[in-house]
Amino acid sequence: MKATIELNKKLTAAEIIELTKGGRIFSAAFIKKDGELRKGLFRLGVKKGVKGKGFAFDPIAKGLVSVYDMKKQAFRFITAAQLLSLTAQGVRWIYKPETDQQRFNRVWNDGGEIDKKINHINSI
Repeated sequence: MKATIELNKKLTAAEIIELTKGGRIFSAAFIKKDGELRKGLFRLGVKKGVKGKGFAFDPIAKGLVSVYDMKKQAFRFITAAQLLSLTAQGVRWIYKPETDQQRFNRVWNDGGEIDKKINHINSI
């Protein structure tokens, strides 16, 4: 594996499609609707069994990615909001939510700019 990238935001359906384009096989771990953890091998761009009608809705607008499940030999949807990890092209993307302390540090770690402004106001 080349690299691991930790994200503190979820990937969108469009980003997932961009990362896995070209018909390459990728693995993903996500939470199913019933709360169960699901891991599997998937692929985009499979034409097997497709009749050309398309969907009656826009899956990307709903945050869904249509994939071919290599194990079950069937088409499935992955909900982008439920995705925990994705491995494609030798790179693994892992969703790790930001903790409260990390969020506090990010918001308040401004290099002392606020303190400088307060000291300037106090000196006036």
